[in-house]
Amino acid sequence: MSEVKEVRIPIREFGVRHFVEWLQSSASSGVIAQSNAEKILSSLCSKPYCSVIVRHRSEFHAFVMQTIGKKINLSENDIFRVYFKDTKRKSKKFESVDAAIEELVCNLRQEFGVTGLAPRPLTTAINNQIISCIDRMNRYLTVHPNRLPITSAIKDACLMCRGFENLTNVYFEFKFYIVEESIEENDRDAILNAKWQEKIDFLSEKSRTTNGILEQLFQNDTVDKLHQIRKIRNKIAHPKDVTYGDLATLVRISEELFSMLRSRMPLIACISSVRLDLRGTEVGIYSEADTRVAKPTLIQGTELGFDVKKDSVYTEVILYPFFLDNKKQYRLAIEHAILYERKAEVLNKIYQKDIAEPGLIVEYQETSRKYEISEEVEIADE
Repeated sequence: MSEVKEVRIPIREFGVRHFVEWLQSSASSGVIAQSNAEKILSSLCSKPYCSVIVRHRSEFHAFVMQTIGKKINLSENDIFRVYFKDTKRKSKKFESVDAAIEELVCNLRQEFGVTGLAPRPLTTAINNQIISCIDRMNRYLTVHPNRLPITSAIKDACLMCRGFENLTNVYFEFKFYIVEESIEENDRDAILNAKWQEKIDFLSEKSRTTNGILEQLFQNDTVDKLHQIRKIRNKIAHPKDVTYGDLATLVRISEELFSMLRSRMPLIACISSVRLDLRGTEVGIYSEADTRVAKPTLIQGTELGFDVKKDSVYTEVILYPFFLDNKKQYRLAIEHAILYERKAEVLNKIYQKDIAEPGLIVEYQETSRKYEISEEVEIADE
């Protein structure tokens, strides 16, 4: 038997944007009827993605098979097994793609919301980590006063510091887009490869202002607290030197800093619709917090940050400002909304890829037909 191999396909490649592109190309090439494609596209304008693909299962199945076919030659390989990895749902292994379709739809819903347009969590995931670490460390400090820190407490301290570093990255990305035109080409790489300390300083740098968008948030007090957390993080790197007082100070500063930052936060979002007319631009948006929302938030204006066009639908953007309330609900200040298109070159420099992306694993082996011996063999006369 031939060796079993595997290929990993990110679940996002089965998302709504890719499905729409497949519908359009399949209709133009005659793979599916034009009228059928138009009917499905019309449904996507008014109904959640997951409900549409469930209703049009055969078309979605064909789209999935073509997506897999781009990774492996289906005419020369037999699919042995499929399963999902690094998803929120625990996956079993399926013997065929068809058997895994329902599970794929469930994973799409969990990862990208009911509409399939909510981006993967970034700011929301960072905030959840910070809030959880603060809660656990407060309980620890209350139950164990003046005790030398134990491993679990130090681990939470590390995670919390890392959370604030990641939050710095999100604000840093947002400011970079705002001031990008003022950055010389020769300076781009140096700025994007900045260390945490330099990114904090960049956020408060007065020579590159954001016309009041971020200046009020990143005043001296906010910047000082970020630097204090950064210094404690450096000390935690050598846990033997960490004291109870260090952890207590870290929690106090973290609570104060987070209460400031939660008032104005950038979230990742996806453009679902664009309408252009004489009154300006109207953009439909799903943010990373909109996993259970079936209708987009509509933003209107003439100055939205970047040049939004009709073909900007499905573009991933960073959207500001959101307020995180005490019920952990994110509320957008629509009248002050500003958004910028995210750029791969920027993301690859700023963010470490330390979180595995959810994927569909396809195990396959070369088809046995390749090794069959023909029964009709001619033997030359001697």
